[in-house]
Amino acid sequence: MRKALLLMGLLFGAALVAGCSAPASTLVDTNWKLIMLNGKKALPEVGVTLSFGQAGKLGGNAGCNSFSGAYKANGNQLTIEPGAMTMMACMAEVMQQESDFIAALAATRTYEIKDGRLILAGEAGKELVVFVPLQPAALAGVEWQAVMVNNGKEAVTSVLASTEITAQFSEDGRLTGKSGCNTYNTTYKTDGSAISIQPAATTRMACPPEVMEQEAQYLSALQSASKFKLGEKTLELRTAEGALLVSYKSAK
Repeated sequence: MRKALLLMGLLFGAALVAGCSAPASTLVDTNWKLIMLNGKKALPEVGVTLSFGQAGKLGGNAGCNSFSGAYKANGNQLTIEPGAMTMMACMAEVMQQESDFIAALAATRTYEIKDGRLILAGEAGKELVVFVPLQPAALAGVEWQAVMVNNGKEAVTSVLASTEITAQFSEDGRLTGKSGCNTYNTTYKTDGSAISIQPAATTRMACPPEVMEQEAQYLSALQSASKFKLGEKTLELRTAEGALLVSYKSAK
């Protein structure tokens, strides 16, 4: 789930005209969506993204799983080191594209931004991936469905198959949804990419122990959220240190 000479920052990338060098700062704070991979069009409705952050950090969604990593840029030279990924399974063609995408990132040697597109190339200038700028979703007005929740033990796990966890942020600061067994409601505030969520009130249904445990983990994760990050069809809640708390996808 994208011009030559500029500054430095967090999540999106660039370079300009072939033959001109662009400083590393061009890539900082930019977000991109994949449209071409190894000369072929990206799978439709999958949403592969890449975001360049500050201090050489990057992340994104490879189509099925979220990933993190590191990058170094010098002029139009670029190296990417893919890092940790979540462990979800998707359709075979999505998983194959995901594997090819991560391999292409690791093989990247140069980049440029041309006609508004970010192009990553490998050895001998072979074009590997092409991105267009990512247009992030709005936080409010969307029904978000959780796919991964932090279990409070330094691990992020998939939502139990038999349960549904959702979040709906309203323009007036209300947050409601399903927490796996019960429904919940609370309030939230945002300031840029910062977010704070108050303790939630819930209904009082009882479900199997593993469902109740997941619900407690989710509600605790909401209270721990300090940052949020929007993709085209994704939302992440993170701690102040950047640890992933909840990963959502648009329910549409």
